[in-house]
Amino acid sequence: MPTIWRPLVDRNFGIVAFASPIELLISVYFFAFQIYCDFSGYTDIAIGVSLLFGLKLMENFRRPYLSRSTAEFWGER
Repeated sequence: MPTIWRPLVDRNFGIVAFASPIELLISVYFFAFQIYCDFSGYTDIAIGVSLLFGLKLMENFRRPYLSRSTAEFWGER
């Protein structure tokens, strides 16, 4: 996550009583984006390292936020 967003999210989630509803909503979206990027990056690292050892991992991260249902989000993607 770019460093310009992290302080905003940390500040707004640190003491929620001092944040406006708009700031909290923006922070929720930025935090979701942060989680998505972190997991995507960790997946890419794991795939790359496994290829160095001659192993091919199955795909387990295919645009989860575009799922049509909760079951598809957790099970099928």
